Amino acid sequence: MGVPAAVSGAALSHLGPDSGNFYSFPGIAQVPTVMRGCLFAGNMAAIGGAVAASDTAFLRVEDSEFFGNETRVFSPADNCCPGKGGAAFGATLVDCLLSGNVGELGGAIADCKATRCRITGNLSRRLSESVEYGGGGAHSSDLVDCVLSYNSVAPSPEPPFPRQGFGGGSLGGSAVRTVFFRNTAEVGGGATGGGA
Repeated sequence: MGVPAAVSGAALSHLGPDSGNFYSFPGIAQVPTVMRGCLFAGNMAAIGGAVAASDTAFLRVEDSEFFGNETRVFSPADNCCPGKGGAAFGATLVDCLLSGNVGELGGAIADCKATRCRITGNLSRRLSESVEYGGGGAHSSDLVDCVLSYNSVAPSPEPPFPRQGFGGGSLGGSAVRTVFFRNTAEVGGGATGGGA
């Protein structure tokens, strides 16, 4: 393992599906990566609209803002894997603000660890043929001392079952000392157990 990489005070915005998102690649970025004081705005990707990390690479983002990022289906191959984490996928987030992000599973974050984050005004919507979508704020993420407010899951464009939107604030994962305020979904406005 090498020297930890660090980025501080950067602004990343309006980047495309392949070139712009920060991604910690397995086998390539095996060093711990820490980003502080960054702004991620208007980025798009199939998974992790602004940042994503794999199971084998550690990415920690601190004191940063994520605004207006989203996941999208860019090709038929992307349709097999729902757009997880409108702003972040697989990262550790500390003292971050996530607002106005859009994703299928996790309007703001998916498979993340978030501590003291404000997750507000994000949207989960159906992008692919997946059976479930949801987690307006978070999907399968561990939340500690966070506030999730005004996140929502868009109503299903299909007949109700089996394509329902679950968990306006959070779908699956865990929450400790976390506030859920005015989140909306077809099933479980604040939070819903399980996962897609």
